[in-house]
Amino acid sequence: NQFGQTAYQKAKGKGAPWADRLSPEGTDTRELGAALVEAARNDRTDVITDLLAEGAPIDAGTERDESALIAATKAGSRATQELLLKAGADPNSADKSGMSALLWASELRPELALTLIDAGADLELRDSYGNTALIRAAMRRHRQLVGTLLDRGAKPHTPGQDWQALSYTLYERDPELSIRLIEAGADPRHRNKRGWSPLMLAAKSGLEECVVRLSTCAPDLVNAVNELNETALFLASEDGHASCVEQLIGAGADLEIADHVGRTPFLVAAANGHTEAARVLIQAGANAAAADQNGVRWTTAAHEGGHPRLVEALSALVEEFGSPPLIETLLQHGDLRGLLEQGEDPNCIDSMGRTALMWAVKRSRIESVRMLLKAGADPAMVSKKGETALSIAEARGHALVTRELRQAIAHRRLTEEGFELDSTSLLAACRSGQSALVEVFAEAGLDLNGYAEGEPTALVDAVARLDAESAATLLKAGADPNRAGSQGLTPAKAAARAGEPGVRLFFALGLSPGPQSPWGVSLLGEVLLTDRDDRLAAMSEALELGANPAARERGQETCLHVCARRGLQAETETLLERGADPESGDIRPLLLAIQFGHPEVALSLIRGGADASFAEPVPPVVVAARRGFLTVVDAVLRKGVNPNSAGADGRTALAAALEGGHLEVCERVLQAGASLRCVDSNGRDLFASLVGHSQSVVLDFLERGFPVSGFGAWTPLTLAVQNNREDLLALLIERGADPNQKNGDGSSALHWVRTEGAASSLLSAGAVPDDKDGCGRLPLEILLAEPDWKGEVPDALLASFPRERRHIALSGLAESGDPALLGD
Repeated sequence: NQFGQTAYQKAKGKGAPWADRLSPEGTDTRELGAALVEAARNDRTDVITDLLAEGAPIDAGTERDESALIAATKAGSRATQELLLKAGADPNSADKSGMSALLWASELRPELALTLIDAGADLELRDSYGNTALIRAAMRRHRQLVGTLLDRGAKPHTPGQDWQALSYTLYERDPELSIRLIEAGADPRHRNKRGWSPLMLAAKSGLEECVVRLSTCAPDLVNAVNELNETALFLASEDGHASCVEQLIGAGADLEIADHVGRTPFLVAAANGHTEAARVLIQAGANAAAADQNGVRWTTAAHEGGHPRLVEALSALVEEFGSPPLIETLLQHGDLRGLLEQGEDPNCIDSMGRTALMWAVKRSRIESVRMLLKAGADPAMVSKKGETALSIAEARGHALVTRELRQAIAHRRLTEEGFELDSTSLLAACRSGQSALVEVFAEAGLDLNGYAEGEPTALVDAVARLDAESAATLLKAGADPNRAGSQGLTPAKAAARAGEPGVRLFFALGLSPGPQSPWGVSLLGEVLLTDRDDRLAAMSEALELGANPAARERGQETCLHVCARRGLQAETETLLERGADPESGDIRPLLLAIQFGHPEVALSLIRGGADASFAEPVPPVVVAARRGFLTVVDAVLRKGVNPNSAGADGRTALAAALEGGHLEVCERVLQAGASLRCVDSNGRDLFASLVGHSQSVVLDFLERGFPVSGFGAWTPLTLAVQNNREDLLALLIERGADPNQKNGDGSSALHWVRTEGAASSLLSAGAVPDDKDGCGRLPLEILLAEPDWKGEVPDALLASFPRERRHIALSGLAESGDPALLGD
């Protein structure tokens, strides 16, 4: 049938003697289970006993997953329920809708719930809507069962899909059950999806005692609003519950919070004809001049609602508690500016002592607030209820209005103290010991990080003066600990310049010693950049207080880089002892120390574990050799560094030392195995550096095995000619140098002669005068193009010049006007 039952199941469940004749072939336990449910539904304990004996599963359900226990509970049969539980039925089995036997009992059969609870039914089991047994019992107002469930440990604050148990009892206007649930711990702050709180439901239902208890439990929700912007006071006024209105006003309810269409509690009470509730509101100070979004005021609303007698009854009272023109104009969206320009007092008050400024705040009219403040409205005035414009703004969570009022109050105070609202006045206040005014400056809207031309920020100044009180107050008020003033002075730099006391103050203020400044320099870095006598002591103090010796400075550099640049050996060794990494950064500290001329720092870094074997961008041994730092070169070589290592330009330590004129360094690298056969990226060999030395030095290298033919793209003869070293030219020729040896560009030494002596020496040694370079030019052609030729042109060169090309040379010489050459 439509319930999924067969004739066999129905007959078997009712105990019909002929039921087995209907048994389908191969009857299984499912059929017996369905019959068991039918028997429980019909309260047939005898049949249930037989079916269980036949093997019917006790918790099996029908197609709707209704177990025998659930069927017995819904049918209201205690005997069947007890029989099934004794036979082992699960008290927590549920049907397709998530309803257990206890949930069904809580709704339909409260008298059967206790048996299930005693059998271990789960009190917090939820149906498909999220409701527990307590919520369902509260829905149906089963008082005794609610008490039993609470006594047995049911949680009163557990919410269902939308409401908790208390919400239902308040909605059903059941004060007894509601108070029982409140006392048991129901959540007074629970709000459903539409924003309704228990207090709103109590007010709407007129449950005065519940209103009192709930407003006491959750005073901050007295002015909470639901999705229609209705407060508890509005809902009590709407339904005319005058006693509840009184209690809510006593609990601090705001009389002027309007609903989504602009109706205040007084307006809605008048519109619905609730004279007593409206009277309570007027006497409490409700504004009778208020109008809704359509401009409808209370008299019109009452007449339209058919309550003329209410208007008669309240007119005199409203007149007695009336408001001055400025407030009435503000509430009716009139021309506030015009009245103020006509001289209307911006501090006028109504019968409850509320000012126009308070009303502007209540109505969230920021422009009106600004207009009144500009006109001289006093934000510190207090109403008869002890309210100020600021307290109203804070209670309503109007952040923008609150900020405007705080600024106005603070500005008034500063004016009274004789200060302007600028950074110079802030500095003056701190320097004069009035750090308490810092928060006033902040509230008045002053940027605490500002500074005048040539001045520091207030925080930088306080740190520099070691004024802990002012510095702490500024930080608490929001000053930026990393902001720099004029000349780039930051709090960290000011603390560093103050030495040890400054470092201690910096940490006492809880500031971060890491690289936070706009230039990425840490406190430790700033200390190292000073020239104070106590620099080492200040650095040690910073390290003791937690500064990180490995912190990055300026992106990729660390404090070790600062020490390397500045030559701070003691500081370097202290940092290394504290765990600073000598390998940090893109450019190693070791390389910086050598480049900036601080060999003692370089030695400290090497002793501290710095790697000296790297080649990029340039090996340390090469830089040290160029600078002539013998001790550094020696220390590096003792570390096992290859004396022939070269940088990207191919220059080795031997070439660099020769170029720098450091012969003792040359001797050391040669002892370490430096090779004479080294050529840089420009094709220059050692002779390019030797050519600047004395003949004896060159001779020494030749004796050591440097060949007169060289290794590079430029022959030693050519280099001697290029550098006007006729003595070296003679020495090389004497030792067998080939005068016609080609350079890398195809030229020979003769192509580079610039003096008569060099040309004669080469020609005498057998240089070929008509040999052409890589561009097909003769030595004489190149010589004639050289403006600074010294001496006469050798006859051999003149004779080598082809006759057919002489007119070209003659034309060029005629243009240059050199009569001596032209004569030759």
